[in-house]
Amino acid sequence: IPTGLAARIRLGLQQGHRPALWEGGGQALGLVALLVAVQCDAGVPGLLIAALAPPLIVQGLHLVSLLGRTAAWLRPRAAELQTDHAGPVWRSGLLFLVIQAATAIAWSFDAVFCSHLHGPAAAGDLAVMQRLFVVPTVLLQLALTPLWPAYGEALSRGDVDWVRRTWMRSLLATLAAGLLLIIGGPLLVPPMLSVWMGPAYPTDAGLILACAASVAAMSLAHAASMLANGAGRLAFQAWCGVALLLATLLVKPILGLWLGPAGLPWATAVCAAACLVVPLIMLGGRSTAAPPRQTP
Repeated sequence: IPTGLAARIRLGLQQGHRPALWEGGGQALGLVALLVAVQCDAGVPGLLIAALAPPLIVQGLHLVSLLGRTAAWLRPRAAELQTDHAGPVWRSGLLFLVIQAATAIAWSFDAVFCSHLHGPAAAGDLAVMQRLFVVPTVLLQLALTPLWPAYGEALSRGDVDWVRRTWMRSLLATLAAGLLLIIGGPLLVPPMLSVWMGPAYPTDAGLILACAASVAAMSLAHAASMLANGAGRLAFQAWCGVALLLATLLVKPILGLWLGPAGLPWATAVCAAACLVVPLIMLGGRSTAAPPRQTP
């Protein structure tokens, strides 16, 4: 949680592209570390450390760089503490904690489920496949996350028309990108794996399609959630996150046994669509609905 402060500060300053670049670097290092762990047969603990440690280290370096040089004036000081602001900050922080924890468990623990259901080898293959889709995920977040403070500022001015147009365009653009990912993934991923892992490395078209679908669903949920963040509807998102967590814990073992390793990302896609995309789009539609006209 502390390492993510730099990204939140950047978003508040409407510099959303910079944390996305840092995150992209961390995910790229995580992919390299994961490939090395797979080649060394590091086992499930090694795979988890290789996948999770580099992004956390890069986020920590981002925070040190931000508070050490770029924005030293933002360093916390005890003399500037105002207790009357602590309540709302704690409430918002706890709600974000629920949202982030639920999403992380639903999104990041497929390797653990896969290891228990199909063994460490299958878990390693799934983790490598999911890491390949980190780059398009980060690129979509790079484009969408700066809309969060923009929505909040526009809503504070009452510019609902701009919010509605921009939000709908972001949803359509994300949907189009997701469809391209689903169509292009089975065509592009096998040659990439052949280059990185060797021509003998097996590729599963069903697993590639499932990973692409899960990224598309979570990206669409991310696009919809930016308006909810800007409107301050954190409690609603927290309930959606809890529903996502419970749904994935129920559905992933079922689809994982039924469809094999591909069932785990398919479960993420289905649960994200049902628990995040649909409710957040409905919430956004109500938030941007035109006010009723006054009859003379």
